Amino acid sequence: MKTALTALAAGMAFALAAQDYRAEFGKLAAKGAEQSRAYWLGDHFGDLPWTDADKVLKGRSSHDFAMIYWNFMDARLNGNQESLERALKEYETMTRRFWRRDKRLYHTDYDFLMNTSIALALALSLRDAGAVIPPEVREDFHKKLAGIAVYLPTYTTALVNDDDLRANNQDAFAAFTLALISEELKAPEIRQEALKKFRQVLAKVQQSFWIEGGVDVGYQSVGEPAFAGAADILWDDLSRDEKKQLADLAMNNPVGNGFGIENARSTSWIKPEGTTFSSGLLNRVPNGLVAAEAAGQLARVAEKGLPTRWWLHDPASLSFFSGVYKNADALAAIPPRPEHFSVGSLACQIMRRDENRDWHTGMEKGYLTGYGNGATAIFGDYSRLNPVQVKSKFGAEHLPFTPNPGGLRYLGYRSHLYLIPDGQLGAPRLNSADSSHYPQLVHRTLYSGAAASEYQLTQVMPGKGRTAPVTVKQTFATVGSVLVAAFQSPDSLRGLSYDFTLPLKRMESGKGSITVIQPPLAGGPERKLAIAGSGVVFSLDKERWEPFFKAELTVGSAKVKLPLLRRIQAEFTASQLAALVFAPEGEASDVKFAEKDGVMRISWKNKDRNVTVGYAPASVDRMVLSAGSTECVVQAPEPGFFQVAETDSRKQLTGFTVYGREFSCGGKPVFTAAGGEAALVSALRQGKTVIADIAEPADFTDFFGGNARSWVDGRTLPLPGRLEKDRVVLY
Repeated sequence: MKTALTALAAGMAFALAAQDYRAEFGKLAAKGAEQSRAYWLGDHFGDLPWTDADKVLKGRSSHDFAMIYWNFMDARLNGNQESLERALKEYETMTRRFWRRDKRLYHTDYDFLMNTSIALALALSLRDAGAVIPPEVREDFHKKLAGIAVYLPTYTTALVNDDDLRANNQDAFAAFTLALISEELKAPEIRQEALKKFRQVLAKVQQSFWIEGGVDVGYQSVGEPAFAGAADILWDDLSRDEKKQLADLAMNNPVGNGFGIENARSTSWIKPEGTTFSSGLLNRVPNGLVAAEAAGQLARVAEKGLPTRWWLHDPASLSFFSGVYKNADALAAIPPRPEHFSVGSLACQIMRRDENRDWHTGMEKGYLTGYGNGATAIFGDYSRLNPVQVKSKFGAEHLPFTPNPGGLRYLGYRSHLYLIPDGQLGAPRLNSADSSHYPQLVHRTLYSGAAASEYQLTQVMPGKGRTAPVTVKQTFATVGSVLVAAFQSPDSLRGLSYDFTLPLKRMESGKGSITVIQPPLAGGPERKLAIAGSGVVFSLDKERWEPFFKAELTVGSAKVKLPLLRRIQAEFTASQLAALVFAPEGEASDVKFAEKDGVMRISWKNKDRNVTVGYAPASVDRMVLSAGSTECVVQAPEPGFFQVAETDSRKQLTGFTVYGREFSCGGKPVFTAAGGEAALVSALRQGKTVIADIAEPADFTDFFGGNARSWVDGRTLPLPGRLEKDRVVLY
């Protein structure tokens, strides 16, 4: 038991019994109650004693109601009478001072968020620790919850009018609170209000992002656990499309992979990996990644205590851990899968006002993350960002003079940034001999897939005088720790280059490739980036360039500023099609490029894996991908799309991303698109099972096993058979 819990705390995959998880929660409740004593002032929790003049429950102090929950749970699970008395005294004092009988609310300086937080703590205490709460107090809780439930549906922050959407997390808390109250009071009319507010938030979801003052992975984990908890209660009222949105939303933090760069609300940081907090979904969807991270978080915090004030008494932390407690049985039944698969997401937010009340602001960001905590590529368009946000959030004086709307900004891997945008050129970007020209955005889209995720960007380099404009399609994909890019033009690439800025200590040149040695961001050994190209020649600019992002960046526990940058130009020598392979730490060896029968093939080795990527700029009947000695075939592959296949040392197919009519490998069929059209399917083998993303309906064989278990709605389906738009485990 102790060994397994130690392994969980370290992030390893062990499934425990439900009673073991509840025993861990008992330890967590004891620590939470003990830590809350630092805020105990004799009759209530808080930072400062109340004065006789205080008529309003002020600011974050009402979040201290969350500490009621930890004390009630300590009494419930550990029999601690002192904790019970503290919780009851807190409730009596705060209610006597701040409850408004006429409004049926706690009177605060921000009634919506504060009453949401208070009601959430009361409702969760009733659900999880009601047995130790005296009957007359439970009845009084019910009266307070009934009053607050009338008020919460009347306030929608800014969800419905695009005016400062920073408050989505507050509406997520309110949806969860209303859903809990409806269950506790057995009130279907309150359930309908919870569903309405839940859908108001869901309507703002774009792929794995819900919009929180901008598009980033910094602040969105705040509302995620409450939103998942609301989904659990409202599950039977949700459509399958809404459940698919939830499945994607649970991947929000993994899509960032720990790279919270240029966050719109919170500070910016780099962490070892991204974490999903959707513990509320464990009872509905057998998502092994959510299960592994919920179990790991519980074990770590039960052992060491709640690490900060935020963890102790914020409704986000309360929502997450209460979800783990409630769903202990489901958690014990789900095989934990701590391995991260590839994910991608793209979203755009435009607001009439931002949180500083400045007029009109907007930002667009896209993330691609390779499997196994692999390479993370970040794309963005800040051309509509309010200048106040540019300064206050990023520390920049202005946007680049030659912007790159929609283009690549950062390449990160293992807590390091290998490519970094500069503040003047707008690199990484397309460039030309005339520096007054810069790319104009035409189109962008993103495809998420378990084995490889892909971003496509079409830009135009404008013409001038007799110089005609040039259209260039750029396609990027993260395959494990590698970023691969293709550049295609119906005009001519010659005369253009792809420029990228990066930290550089020295550069080593090889045949068709370069290796850049870089200083670490926050101590440790030097880092390196290997870059190989086809249809390009490399050159190094002597100038130093300031980074665009000049604010302080937290890397692990260190506070750092980004270094000065150098520019490398990849000048196009090919006319219509060129390619680049970026391999952090040189993890792509033996990189080869070949063009034949209208297909460019790029292959490399990564440890024991053989990877082949095929790219057809125009329609072809079939594409052969030879990964090692294993031959895979795509029938009618989608033009302008990276088709990916990889095998291990046993010649076993370990992953693929295919957009085509049919796919087979080693002479065995894998899937056929339903209705004879193309289907996008991406699958990655992890251990004894395979995780697969299915973007369009497809008929699957039993190539990977005879069953498919949905991570969207929990269904188990037999194979061979048809799978709809889904994320499934094949076994």
